[in-house]
Amino acid sequence: MSYYIRSKLTRPQTTSNHNKPLDNSSIRESRLIKQYTTPKMGREKENLYDENIKLKSQLNEQTQQLLQAKSKIQQLERELQRFENLIEGSIKPETSSQKVQIEKYGLIMKMKTKQKQLILELQSKNKELIELKRTMRFTNYQELEIELQNYIDETIRLRQKLEYNEQMIAIQSSAEPLEKQILHLEKIVKILQRDNQELNQKQLNNDIITSKLQIQLEESLKQNEKQLNEIISYEKIIKDLNEYNKQCNDLISQLQVQNKVQIQSQQNTTSDELFKIQSQLEQLQNKYSLEMDTKIQEIRSLKTEIQRLNLHIQEMEKLIENQEDKIREIEFSIYSPVSRVGQIEPPLQNGFQIMKIEMKSQIMKKKLPKVQFSDIREICMKVRLNLFKNRVQYQDIDKYFNESEELSIHQVKNILHKPPFEIHDHEQIKLLSRYLIEDNAEDYVMYDQDRTNQTAIINSVMKKIVGKYEILSSEEEQSILQSIQQKLNPSLIETIQMMLTKKKNLLPGTCEQCDLDQALKFHEIQFSHREQERFNLICFEVSNSLDIINYERLLAYFK
Repeated sequence: MSYYIRSKLTRPQTTSNHNKPLDNSSIRESRLIKQYTTPKMGREKENLYDENIKLKSQLNEQTQQLLQAKSKIQQLERELQRFENLIEGSIKPETSSQKVQIEKYGLIMKMKTKQKQLILELQSKNKELIELKRTMRFTNYQELEIELQNYIDETIRLRQKLEYNEQMIAIQSSAEPLEKQILHLEKIVKILQRDNQELNQKQLNNDIITSKLQIQLEESLKQNEKQLNEIISYEKIIKDLNEYNKQCNDLISQLQVQNKVQIQSQQNTTSDELFKIQSQLEQLQNKYSLEMDTKIQEIRSLKTEIQRLNLHIQEMEKLIENQEDKIREIEFSIYSPVSRVGQIEPPLQNGFQIMKIEMKSQIMKKKLPKVQFSDIREICMKVRLNLFKNRVQYQDIDKYFNESEELSIHQVKNILHKPPFEIHDHEQIKLLSRYLIEDNAEDYVMYDQDRTNQTAIINSVMKKIVGKYEILSSEEEQSILQSIQQKLNPSLIETIQMMLTKKKNLLPGTCEQCDLDQALKFHEIQFSHREQERFNLICFEVSNSLDIINYERLLAYFK
């Protein structure tokens, strides 16, 4: 079988002699070629050229495979000949050599089967090659090869012209200045390419900006149209109102004329009535003043009674605590080992037990409503302020509740009364200690001073209700106070007073927290986290309340 192997096509290479100068005529011809050849034709040629190279590589691979198969067949034929020679040489009447012949015959049969398989593979690959040659692509590639040959001929002709022109230019002038010019031009070309890239990027950015501006313009035009429509509608309404005002003025003028006539006629009759009405008003004012005085006296008396009752309640609670302490001492003396020996008589012991049961039934078992966070909100702020003043770190709050693993309400009361917490109001101490120890899941709780809770739970609840804070140095605190003082506007009082025109139930110089917040927003005063925390503490310190703030004292604090 004869196999046709096509020679590799090479691209036309131009002889680039950098040392030789270029002729003007060659440059003109290259420009003409560029004019008459479109970029699409060049791209198609490049694509076809790449496909041609791929097909040639496939053909070369298949030819190599065929050659390898041929070499394998030749090796197998040689081995067959060698085995046949061995078989012919070993055909002798020998019993020992018959076994060897049988083995060799089996090997020969295996080799023949392999040879048949390889021949079949060769035939299939030959068929594939014939099919490839018959395809349309193959004919197209033949046409392209003809075009490439024509292109090669043209390039050879142009190359000859270039060589001739270069020789002529070399005779006329030297090549060194042209090389310098070429290098200079290459640098200029690179610079221009960079400039083009930058300009393209700027154009893209400008296009994006212009698109955004167009969208904004369209939106603004739409808004302007809406505003114009609204203005037109308002103008119509104003015209209607003006006409209505004219009519009203005419009616008023008519009514005024009529009223003047009526007033002149009624002046004589109304003077007596006015005198009577004035006398009645004076009587009513006197009655109102007397009633107000009586009510104010009643209110004062009620306030004094309330204060007296509060003092009485505090005294009673103190007495209850003292009695509880006495009961504990009695219990300790009763259950001590000395009493067990027999120093205390059994009737006394029974009497103490009866007293203890009666006191517990009267004092200890009080069913009270549960303490909510809203009840202790101001107390927590007071504790936070005292801790901040005493410069107690947030992490060191645990140290003051580490007397034992469990603490009772009575023990917590004693801790809260001492520094750094310093709560002197008995009712506030009671509420806070109940909140720390009692289970707030139920609506009503049996109040018991001996009720205990774990110190870890008490510490966690105490930290949670006090809130996280930070102790600053004196320099940092002064800088925060100075920044707050700079931000506060002196016209803040006027804005707060304007907001309080409709609110008459507040004391002079006070306002609600929401009013202060609105005034700060109106003047666009914004504090940082530390400044806001310090400002809130100062507000509570000055006003002693979270809801109602004495703004006059607050602003005087920062002067």
